Amino acid sequence: MSPYGGVKPAIKFALSSMEQGARFFYQSDIKSFFTKIPTHTIVEKVKAETTDSELAALFNDALEVNLANKDELLSYAKLFPSKGIGVAQGSSLSAFAGNVLLYDFDRELNSMGVSAIRYIDDVLILSEKKQTLDAAVDFAQSYLGNLGFSLYPPVAGSDKAATGLCTDAFQFLGCTIQPARCVPSKGSRKKILQDIREILSKSKKEITNLIKTGEKFDTRLSRSAVIERAGKKLFGWEKSVSFCTDAQSFRILDNDVAQLVHKYEQEIERTLKQATTSVRLQAIGIPSTADIFAADQEKLVHTKPST
Repeated sequence: MSPYGGVKPAIKFALSSMEQGARFFYQSDIKSFFTKIPTHTIVEKVKAETTDSELAALFNDALEVNLANKDELLSYAKLFPSKGIGVAQGSSLSAFAGNVLLYDFDRELNSMGVSAIRYIDDVLILSEKKQTLDAAVDFAQSYLGNLGFSLYPPVAGSDKAATGLCTDAFQFLGCTIQPARCVPSKGSRKKILQDIREILSKSKKEITNLIKTGEKFDTRLSRSAVIERAGKKLFGWEKSVSFCTDAQSFRILDNDVAQLVHKYEQEIERTLKQATTSVRLQAIGIPSTADIFAADQEKLVHTKPST
């Protein structure tokens, strides 16, 4: 696959490959990808391609991970990149380093009569013939093995690797894919629901605490604020999977979200029944003019010049 980013083109490429005849698939994560990237090899490649020693040196420094509390971490320090092996996960430079390292791998794999997609550490190989697919998988395992990496075995029940017929569906980049069909995966839908559930739950807990203690309340946890935040999170999630082809999964998710919000609002309403007007307004995210006025009067008292 040509090097251009984003989940959408990766999914479109997979769907196009199946449309053109791909019947078999193999999918696997690359084990411990970021922790095993050899930074010296990457820096030398950058230096050779750019013929810029200063840029290569700057790139090398940017890839280094220096722990300020290494002694405090004790044995856990071994989990972090060190001695030229491994890069910081989550950094844009880390993804770039992985792409530089596996540039030739991506091209050689796609020259074997298969359609192969690698999205950082997630590999998908599609083929018309099982024999061709197996040969490509063997090549991938060998090539990556020489670099110190490995792929997961596609055993039953694994969420790291799978192989089989495309018509049986497979998981890739948060989507469930079949020929001419792509929907958000069950795990992806479950995750966004859990995120919204946690947002609402935290708000409910803090509003209950406000009523019991009268302590200072974080207005970001008011009913109106968390409803808005949940809406924005759901909007962002939909945009990340807007290339999917089936609307039914989105309708089901909408119903689940609506039930969560309805339950939250009912519980908040019951909780606030005996609360004072000031507390009710705080909880729902509306400023109390009486409280504001009292605060203004307090400021005037403290700023009033002495006679």
